[in-house]
Amino acid sequence: MMDGPCNINVLFIFLWLLTLANVDLCISSAFSKIQCIPSEREALLKLKHHLSDPSNRLSSWSPHGINCCSWEFVVCSDITGHILELHLTTLPPLQLYETSMFGGELHSSVLDLKHLNYLDLSGNDFGGMQIPAFLASMASLTYLNISLAGFDGSIPLHFWNLSNLIYLDLGGNYFEGSIPYQIGSLSNLHFLDLRNNYLNGSIPHQIGNLSNLVHLGLRGNDFNGSIPQEIGNLSNLNYLQLEGFSQFSKDGYVPMSTYVENLHWLSALSSLQYLELIHVNLSNIIDWL
Repeated sequence: MMDGPCNINVLFIFLWLLTLANVDLCISSAFSKIQCIPSEREALLKLKHHLSDPSNRLSSWSPHGINCCSWEFVVCSDITGHILELHLTTLPPLQLYETSMFGGELHSSVLDLKHLNYLDLSGNDFGGMQIPAFLASMASLTYLNISLAGFDGSIPLHFWNLSNLIYLDLGGNYFEGSIPYQIGSLSNLHFLDLRNNYLNGSIPHQIGNLSNLVHLGLRGNDFNGSIPQEIGNLSNLNYLQLEGFSQFSKDGYVPMSTYVENLHWLSALSSLQYLELIHVNLSNIIDWL
């Protein structure tokens, strides 16, 4: 039988271990019940107030809901509680698709989501409004999808300063004007899609600076001039889709002013799996074929 001091030591060690276990349980419980940041919750409520939501898909975004991390379409950090992602897309096969689309105004309260890195507004109808210029200051974004969302006008120049972007999809809107040379600063991009807009002018040669690019979609625009040979620098590219300006005649659509001086740059695209050149004048490169 152990003497008194031994019993006391054993009891002390037992209580110490039990205390450690309780601390671990408290920490685990705290992390499992992460609450969203109050200021970010208010930002979401303001954002909802300015959006139109005809089918009430944002019903969980309520002033009575304390933890916005549990709200639909919202993803928070499991550690900090900061909002990281907003999935506000509307895509088929939702029933009554057109009456489910978000619209209205994209409010500047989204700027209060300082840690937001993923924003998807695709498949909605913002009624021809311009891209809000304040989006260009959301430096934390790595994923931005506003395709098929009813945006109009020109793409804000400072928009191309979002240097952390990995994924950018602006396709299927009504954007006009040319692609500025500043696009070459988005060196982290893996995916760039500008299809089915009304962009014109020449494709800037700085697009060849996007060395990480895997997908480049430029179909459905009115580009003119020479396709830049610098596209050949995109050694990781596996999807390339280009379309030039054309005019309809009795013989069908005829390429007007988009051409290639040669196709030798294609030989450098060793990862390319899909190539589509539409309404591009190839008359000067028969010897390459």
